[in-house]
Amino acid sequence: MPAAADSSTRPDVALVTLIADTLEQSGRAMTAAEIRASVRHRMADVLESLASPAFCAELEATVGRRSRKVYRLAPMAVQARGTLGNGSQPRPSGCDRILERLRRGPATHHELYALHCVVHSRIAELRRRGFVIDCVRDGDVCDETAVYVYTLVPATAEKVAA
Repeated sequence: MPAAADSSTRPDVALVTLIADTLEQSGRAMTAAEIRASVRHRMADVLESLASPAFCAELEATVGRRSRKVYRLAPMAVQARGTLGNGSQPRPSGCDRILERLRRGPATHHELYALHCVVHSRIAELRRRGFVIDCVRDGDVCDETAVYVYTLVPATAEKVAA
């Protein structure tokens, strides 16, 4: 009977997710060295993570050089992440999710964080794109129950969308 897998031999889930995000954002296959440079982790940890079922390796022929080993997201991992390889829409970005929510009316910072993104950074990005988003604190500064309410100013939302 084989021994149970030791937790030290399993890849780090956070690193696997980071590598998957990197591959998804690049939109192309990458070598282990390219991935290591992007995620800034030790090569041994990157290689251990690339051995997980979330990735598949293939040899890529190059002109005038030896072929090189590149990695892609495995087809099942692509489906699980919400971006199908058949050309359907990728999952919405954090900005898209926040904008969609704010178009329905004001939202608290708790509601926006429930969309699984870094709210203040996404709000800043939307503002750079030209959206006017008001933020009002509801509660005392020293009160731990203070809530920040974000509101999309409708006139600018229509102007930016046009």
